[in-house]
Amino acid sequence: MKKLRILSLMLAVVFCVLALAACKKEPVEDTPSNTTNETVTTLSIVQKSKTEYVIVRDYRAGDSVIDAVARLRDAFNVYLGTDITVEECFTDRDPEVTNDRKEILVGVTTRKESNDTLKDLLCADYTMAVVGDKLVLGGGGEEGTAKAVSTFLSSFVYKQGDKFAVADKIPQNLTFTSKDNATVNGRYSYSSAVLFDARIDSYYLVYEKNNAAAKQIASSMFSHIAKETGYELVIDSDLTDWYDYEILIGNTARSDGDMARRLGANEYYISAKPTEVTYEDGSKHPGATIQILFGENAAESAFAAFKKNFIPPLSEPAPLNISAEKVVTNKT
Repeated sequence: MKKLRILSLMLAVVFCVLALAACKKEPVEDTPSNTTNETVTTLSIVQKSKTEYVIVRDYRAGDSVIDAVARLRDAFNVYLGTDITVEECFTDRDPEVTNDRKEILVGVTTRKESNDTLKDLLCADYTMAVVGDKLVLGGGGEEGTAKAVSTFLSSFVYKQGDKFAVADKIPQNLTFTSKDNATVNGRYSYSSAVLFDARIDSYYLVYEKNNAAAKQIASSMFSHIAKETGYELVIDSDLTDWYDYEILIGNTARSDGDMARRLGANEYYISAKPTEVTYEDGSKHPGATIQILFGENAAESAFAAFKKNFIPPLSEPAPLNISAEKVVTNKT
């Protein structure tokens, strides 16, 4: 009996040794979870309340961008204790500029850095990005650019600066690194917008000269199209050039004048159709025309009909594709 107990004890010891040996693992080299070798660029925008940076914006910038730049300049003074210069550039006159200056580029400028960074953004999209020694704050349109500046102020200037310390003459610093780069996309009703095989930003909003109602509709349509599709169209009067793709508002030089004269005061007539455009050299090119005609009391109802039947707001993004001729009217 004793021999059996001793044998059982010996077997138990053997099993324990084998179990410990099975649990022992060979050493494994540590594998870092992040092995990227990405170089981080740091912009020292303000050092001890001094800056070598200059703010650059287009001289044709809209009110929202001008206001954003003014707030940015004032914030540098109040929160960082330094003055920063604001310069204008001329995107419609000067060629693309390359330089080694330290600049904060707000919106579209004559600098390659901002143009390359912003080229694929829609109007409400915005980005903050380090490109070389420059900081790009901008969007695909005025709305996005204003948002970029506001985000930079709230997330960096106001947080890193201290207006109370500035009041006590304590120097302040401001940095922005390539790790802080960020792009935010806006929300639109349409994932794409094509009218007669041309993307909607190929179209020009052309309004009847000396017609205040037509000009107002053009402005309202600009805002509506930008909001729903993400594209900002050029607004022009019919005093200037003709375009391949046009949205004609009012009785312009290229509208259906006979139809315009037959409309009653409360009537409107909207038509969309493809066209063929003949250039001065005789060559022919595809085009399209959407015309919006309205009586003296029908401007608002015409605009409402356009929104409802051509570019209505959607709850979920979807493609917009108008390829067939279309007429919307309340004319009896």
